[in-house]
Amino acid sequence: MTQAKSIVAQNAAQIAGVIDIHHGKPMVSSLRIAEIFDRRHDNVIRTIRKKLAAEISRLTLEER
Repeated sequence: MTQAKSIVAQNAAQIAGVIDIHHGKPMVSSLRIAEIFDRRHDNVIRTIRKKLAAEISRLTLEER
């Protein structure tokens, strides 16, 4: 196995421990994101809510 393939295999193993599949879609919990990126969970939740609100607003504007 080449070094590049070895690195890819190691990264795939790490990712497999982070991402879960729910109803055929990859998912990561907000707690896991906070842990991985060394952030406070409440800040991660706030960021997710802001991004969702912006996306909902964008979709609402597109429909009109």
